[in-house]
Amino acid sequence: LTGDAFNEASLDMICSAIAKGHDCEKILRNLRFIRPDGTLTVAAMLLFGKYTQRWMPMMTAKCICFAGNSVGSKVFRDKVNDADMEGNLLHQYDTIMDFFTRNLHNVQVGDEFNSMGKLEIPYTSLVEFTVNSLVHRSLNMKAPVRIFIFDNRVEIHSPGALPNGLTIDDIKAGTSMPRNMFLFNNAIYLLPYTGVGSGITRALDEDINVTFMNNDKAQEFVITVWRGESNQVEDLDTRLRHSDTDLDTRLRHSDTDLDTGLRHSDTDLDTKRVTLTNKEKDIVNFCSVPRTTKEILDRIGVSMHFKNRERYITSLVAAGYLQMTNPDNPTASNQKYKKVTTK
Repeated sequence: LTGDAFNEASLDMICSAIAKGHDCEKILRNLRFIRPDGTLTVAAMLLFGKYTQRWMPMMTAKCICFAGNSVGSKVFRDKVNDADMEGNLLHQYDTIMDFFTRNLHNVQVGDEFNSMGKLEIPYTSLVEFTVNSLVHRSLNMKAPVRIFIFDNRVEIHSPGALPNGLTIDDIKAGTSMPRNMFLFNNAIYLLPYTGVGSGITRALDEDINVTFMNNDKAQEFVITVWRGESNQVEDLDTRLRHSDTDLDTRLRHSDTDLDTGLRHSDTDLDTKRVTLTNKEKDIVNFCSVPRTTKEILDRIGVSMHFKNRERYITSLVAAGYLQMTNPDNPTASNQKYKKVTTK
């Protein structure tokens, strides 16, 4: 295969031409894609399998675009069927990227109305996060990669917490510690990544608001990319504005000053607490930059209810993990909360 014939040839044709006159099984054995007992390795199935999920049903990805900001929503806008996802890593990657491009918005670039626009979350970042989830997922976990698009964020859930003591700061710095070196070393020829640990660093170089969560208890690594405020669904804001109970009014006219009451409570809200729940840790880390009540509650997927604000925000303020940006006016409409760095 040369010239135009090579350019127009399929991958199968190219492989057939390369292997012509050779013993394909011997080649695969030499490359260690076939075990001594004659069975294919997991890496071989993920890299070359046409019907991979027939033999390894959990080595797949679930992609759902929800209406709203909760995984408990009963309405979805788009969902990839299992049959459409069936295939090797390259097919899964292509299907996931198609899912992103048809469900995320294209935004205008500069002032040029006729510009092609660009994806609201940089395509480069989505590529790196997707490849990371497919190549570095735990092969021992019987769970699929899960990719969710909400009105305010994109979540990529990869089975398995970070391995061998690796931390979030490590991966941000470019440290790479693959689970399956054989898969890692060979997937580089199939997927768009370099294999030198620079993917996350390259993704963070883009203008994105992203958070990482390494959940040891649930055994998963979660990447959350926040969408711009302009992409929020309008009816959500409308429902909040016209809610039967005006949250701010209730706070201003409450018989008991909630914040004062919590500070001087007999139980003192467990101020001396040393450990936080995973959800509380996530909130505190999320507030490394000032966040509104709505942003915090949307982050953990709960409603704008008085009790949720008390449980997830005011308690952390009272315990000294969060602080108000406007402490002199606790009920200010522009009130935000930020992490207490000296804690």
